[in-house]
Amino acid sequence: MIHVRTLMFDLLRAVFQYVSSQHDVYEVTEEVYRSCDTAAGGGNGVRVKYTSGYDRVVLAEARGYWFICDFPGHCLGGMRVAVNVSAGAAAGGGSPTVNPPPDGSAASTTTGG
Repeated sequence: MIHVRTLMFDLLRAVFQYVSSQHDVYEVTEEVYRSCDTAAGGGNGVRVKYTSGYDRVVLAEARGYWFICDFPGHCLGGMRVAVNVSAGAAAGGGSPTVNPPPDGSAASTTTGG
């Protein structure tokens, strides 16, 4: 069961709402996203750590964004999401694309824009 309650997009901002004593959100590289190993590469695959329980992440650049929960077993259990922001979406012309984890398990998502 995925405990991340909501993932919404509003003006290219991802909003993560969760119980901070049970989850966190790390923005990571694609390699870490696929392996769920935050220690890979000497720990350089973690871009940002979010732990407040209500985190707003601005998706300002046209690129891929990868997010995982780093609590033991959570990422491997499917608590991860990939977001691809296209050039048109970054310029205000559309919505980002949310991709399911590579193993086929799906995170609960709500999109809008």
